[in-house]
Amino acid sequence: MAVLQSLPVEVLDQVIGYIHPEVDWDLAQRTKSDIRSLSSARLVCRQWNSLATAHLFRTIYLVHDAEELFQTWNNMLDSNSVKNAARRVVFNSAPGEGCGEQPMRDWCESGEHPSFTRAISRLNEIKSVQSVELRFSDKCLGEEETDRFWFEDVEEIGSRKNTLIAVFEAIREYNAQRSAANRIASLKIENLQNIPLPEFTTSELFKTVIEALTTIELRIAEEYREDGPDYNVYLIERQTFEPYLLAHWLTPLSGHLTTLSLCFNEGWGVLPGYFDGKGLQFKNLKTLNLGHLVIAHHGQFDWVLAQTTLETLRLDTCYIATHLHSYDRAQLKQWNVRKHDWVEVDSTIYACYKDYDVVYTFSGTWETVFGNIRKSLVKLRHFGFYSGSDRNYSLSFRSPGGKGTQLSNYRYVAFDQGMASPWVRPKTSEGSINFGYNAYINPAKDHYDGDSRAFEELLSAVRTR
Repeated sequence: MAVLQSLPVEVLDQVIGYIHPEVDWDLAQRTKSDIRSLSSARLVCRQWNSLATAHLFRTIYLVHDAEELFQTWNNMLDSNSVKNAARRVVFNSAPGEGCGEQPMRDWCESGEHPSFTRAISRLNEIKSVQSVELRFSDKCLGEEETDRFWFEDVEEIGSRKNTLIAVFEAIREYNAQRSAANRIASLKIENLQNIPLPEFTTSELFKTVIEALTTIELRIAEEYREDGPDYNVYLIERQTFEPYLLAHWLTPLSGHLTTLSLCFNEGWGVLPGYFDGKGLQFKNLKTLNLGHLVIAHHGQFDWVLAQTTLETLRLDTCYIATHLHSYDRAQLKQWNVRKHDWVEVDSTIYACYKDYDVVYTFSGTWETVFGNIRKSLVKLRHFGFYSGSDRNYSLSFRSPGGKGTQLSNYRYVAFDQGMASPWVRPKTSEGSINFGYNAYINPAKDHYDGDSRAFEELLSAVRTR
């Protein structure tokens, strides 16, 4: 102990910090032994108590309780030690099991939940908040769903909107009472529903808060359906949200954002909605994290290549779609699907014999994408690429860069309107995809040589910069 006590405070602080790694215990499903160890460290002496407290309460969480009084949260913020230590605040929006239903029903319908809004407003009591995270439930229903009786554990649109407003109001109040250097500059929203809310994003409240942001991380959720994700394709939000996201969230941030994470729970970018990033230019963007992006046009990735200030680029569970099958041409026309760069082929090759079947192929490869990244993003010093199962997708959104970079055979995908899930991923590590009616494709195998060469050339270029 005498040796430890003789260490400089900065070194001792790092040692104690190793007891408490920066992870979300609920997500990583770790034991809380490290919390108990850190709590025990507080009992050693006053110096250890001060250092350990700073680590223990660096991140604090607001969670619902059965009485909806948020007593744990309020007890923490009644402590000056906690208020001085906290740097990251996580607001959990949706109540868990055992929580009362009536307060949340009132919150959804009338915007009344005094104990919840008071708890959120206490953000201003914390001395030095660096980042705020807002976590919604991943279960939501869209505007067109009217029969909500059969759906449980769904966080309603009204509740989500009122929580967004309450959190933004708390951030605005916090920033208004601090200098520009001490304002909240980082916002992460998990499971932001893919519902356009133009009345919110055109408000002075929204504009005031985002003016101070240099980091924004968004994970987008879509309507929850027990009867299969294929039904999500036909929902109006899947057609309207991506253009709205571009115009209302990304473009207003383009002048001052340095870090952007943009992840969806389902494949995005191609159809039924199309993300047209042409002309989107972030002046100071250093880090870009993309999740579940699907590429199916040759110029679709150009908006990323245009961000020439990038130093870090991570592509997590992103795909190139080489084959697309529809059994309804009229539906494609209604969606206004962009078919440039696609070649219509004989559908019978893929055992699609119906008159209404239509099959397209796209010639894009990761070889081309990797090559373009290497040539265009000349300041890139960190490149992450992970294309595996979605098992750790939530964890990677909360901790970008936590996955190892690898060129797996999961990097290609197909769209099949007739399947239970329209974005058909490889079922095994060999890369084979079940496409059409009892047919198989394997673009990962077909393009392995070119992809692997370009991948290694990109990594080599990044390492030497």
